[in-house]
Amino acid sequence: CSLSTAATSDTTTYDTSVTSTQTVSGTAGSDAATTEMETLEDITIDSSYEEGEATTIIADDSGFTVSGSGASVENNTVTITENGTYIISGTIDDGQIIVNTDDKIQIILNGLTITSSTSAPIYIMESEEVTITLAEGTINTVSDTTDFTYSDSTNEEPDATIFSKGDLIFNGTGTLVL
Repeated sequence: CSLSTAATSDTTTYDTSVTSTQTVSGTAGSDAATTEMETLEDITIDSSYEEGEATTIIADDSGFTVSGSGASVENNTVTITENGTYIISGTIDDGQIIVNTDDKIQIILNGLTITSSTSAPIYIMESEEVTITLAEGTINTVSDTTDFTYSDSTNEEPDATIFSKGDLIFNGTGTLVL
């Protein structure tokens, strides 16, 4: 797997394209038992989606607008609570996207710029698996704060630009700037 970064001041650009297959194995305990993990060939990295079947979420100065089912908006926070595909675009200052479901979710970042002054702009609170797809030809910018307000103060979480408590897969040919 390849993850290349190019840093300029406080901005890091990630190229999420998969360029190789890697197997990870190691030893555990005194009996030298070998544990083999999944290879990239074992994991489905499918960036396709049906636009007509997806829920559309548009961010702007007044918050989020949702067209479709599975997501709700309160203040400048959109919460995804159902299985499905969600296409998110637009620009919002001080917003947040929360995923809180036991299902598999695909989020398509389609030219999204989102910042948060208090927390993780994208917070995967709970999910079986979330795939974030960077739509072809798009630049997606996600930025956070250095002064987090934690929803879980015991564990000081969330504490990252994109924070996930579950499996998180990135794919697609767009650009992600953190």
